Amino acid sequence: DATLILRSGSTLWLQGESLLTIQGGGWLCVEDGASIILQDPASRLILDDGSQMGVHSIWARGHNCLKPDAIEFTGDGGIGPWPGNALTFDGTDDRVTFPNVDELNLGDFDDFTIEVFFQSYFIGQAPTYQTLLSKRSFRNMSEADGFILGIWPGEPFTGKVFAQFNGTPNYLSESQNLFDGACHYIALTRKENEVTFYVDGISYGSQLSYRSLNSTSPLYAGYDPPEGINFKGEIAEIRFWNLARTSDQIADYENEFITGNETGLMCAWQFNQASGEVALDSSPNLFHANLGNEPEPESFDPMWYLNRECEIPNYFSGNWPDKFVLDAVPDRSTKDTIQYEPKLKAWPIPFDREVTLLIESDEDESMELKVYDENGLEVLSTTEYRTNEIIHLEKGLKKGIYVVKARFGNKVKEMKIIKMN
Repeated sequence: DATLILRSGSTLWLQGESLLTIQGGGWLCVEDGASIILQDPASRLILDDGSQMGVHSIWARGHNCLKPDAIEFTGDGGIGPWPGNALTFDGTDDRVTFPNVDELNLGDFDDFTIEVFFQSYFIGQAPTYQTLLSKRSFRNMSEADGFILGIWPGEPFTGKVFAQFNGTPNYLSESQNLFDGACHYIALTRKENEVTFYVDGISYGSQLSYRSLNSTSPLYAGYDPPEGINFKGEIAEIRFWNLARTSDQIADYENEFITGNETGLMCAWQFNQASGEVALDSSPNLFHANLGNEPEPESFDPMWYLNRECEIPNYFSGNWPDKFVLDAVPDRSTKDTIQYEPKLKAWPIPFDREVTLLIESDEDESMELKVYDENGLEVLSTTEYRTNEIIHLEKGLKKGIYVVKARFGNKVKEMKIIKMN
């Protein structure tokens, strides 16, 4: 699981018949402004056995000296999501409190873009709507100030993105059910009076709105003050822009690292710290936020989730989501059929009492499942399960980090799971 990180401004040279191999699920992370140069045609870069290259690498944008035909992916190696951190919210009272600044009080005719990277821990539906962002101080029947952005809980709009500006009506996307255990990237834009929803880089309908987003309340992530309703899951990044980003910009940046100096960027909380009580804003405005309500430890603090690896489906580079429907995004691929590698999934992560496991595979096979603690000691072993079968796992596991390994046929899949309590 080794990781090689090239920091901004650095260069990795492979000269002569050089060979660089990243193995064992390791990462090669190239920050914006760094380069890899293969000077000789015989030089090779190999990512083997599930190893990944972070998509923030500038070579992926075609701006440096790494030649794609000099890269070799073996096993499950390939271009992967950028490994980073996130905040995990307990669904009860966790929140992040952002400063109440003029830049976030958007008027009736202001253009804007709001982006959130998240993963819900609910599967199928939720007991209440899930608050991603809220900036409103009151709600009285159909009247309210500010705005809320969240996920609708149940029928007839189960799992769809919704937004509300200064009270009713609700603006709803036409997207799929986002209570699916996957990571997602949503964007909400307004240009003049047209509001557009994007999910994972794809537009899902537009509606008209001239309503203001102003409120005396601070902005919250994971908490809606008037209703006291929270969010259960992970939030990895939040961005605010003072312009309506184009569909191409939204598609291009769904898996991209931002520098903080992009035109129109007002705030960008990337939650990449490993600890502490403050969420840093990487924009020049430096609108840093507090975990919980105050800049000291309290029960309202979400937990840091470190070294999180969660892929946003990328429809433009071949990283297809698990249940991708080709007709949903016509003319964006020449692929006629899509073959899936078997995948080990678990949700929710982290978990409190029980975690659900699933091996998705084209084959129905018997499976050996083993669970190891962080010291490598085996705590559970069973052969009673099959691929494509839902597995509920708790078995008295204590708080901590575990590794799940599933062996079926000639394949082995593994992943880390975290138990919070």
